[in-house]
Amino acid sequence: MTENIEPYLQPQKRQIIADKDKEQQLLKMAKEHYESYADVAKFADALNLRAGIVYLTLKYHGFIKQTETTQYRVLDSYYRHNGDLKEITKDVGLTVWIVAKTLEQLNLSPNWASYKDRAETGLKGDWAENEFKRLVPSAIDMNMQYQMNNPRFDFVVNNKEIDVKYSSVRKVGCSKQYALRYDPDNLPDFFCLFASDDEVEKSDDPPSGYRILLLPKEILPKNKTQININSNPDNERASSSMYWDFAVEPAALSALLENI
Repeated sequence: MTENIEPYLQPQKRQIIADKDKEQQLLKMAKEHYESYADVAKFADALNLRAGIVYLTLKYHGFIKQTETTQYRVLDSYYRHNGDLKEITKDVGLTVWIVAKTLEQLNLSPNWASYKDRAETGLKGDWAENEFKRLVPSAIDMNMQYQMNNPRFDFVVNNKEIDVKYSSVRKVGCSKQYALRYDPDNLPDFFCLFASDDEVEKSDDPPSGYRILLLPKEILPKNKTQININSNPDNERASSSMYWDFAVEPAALSALLENI
């Protein structure tokens, strides 16, 4: 049990760290060792906590104070925009190089891969998340409500982690396919893939139509970072045809997630 430091705590309006002992450890560590914003990532590693939770806790208890410095603006935007480099750059009005360098100084990754993905699919990715919220109104939005820099999943429904993805159709050889990228070492419980027959992802217009695949993590290959799914569910010769067994009608998505 850690030393009790209740005198240093602000009254909690909401629980930020579920484990109160860990919260005590973090605040004691901050009181003794906090020197700069870069310590957020260090404390997170030391206590096996998400950096976003550490940041919110330290900010709530006054260790991190609002300033107009570049480091504060970038750090705060980093957690408000869930580590999205493109959105951070737009938010703070600085070049991507300055933002990336500042993040590195704070021991945070600029995550260039997400910047590329965002540039390619960001508009439709946003649409997919909004459509998911419309279809599943009970879903807890981890980005909007908790802002914990949680890139592994977007929503929680019935204690299940859901990561929402969007894919337009792509021509691969003689077939048309959808793509789902993932980190095999850091999987949510389910991927909810909005698969559209539109071939353009950058358009501001919503897709003309879509199908939904609700894919449990257990069926994804652990030795890959992407699967390609043939767009024709009746093509049994395609090895990816099994993924169509997990197709869900939009109107049934909410009830299904509430009961699995």
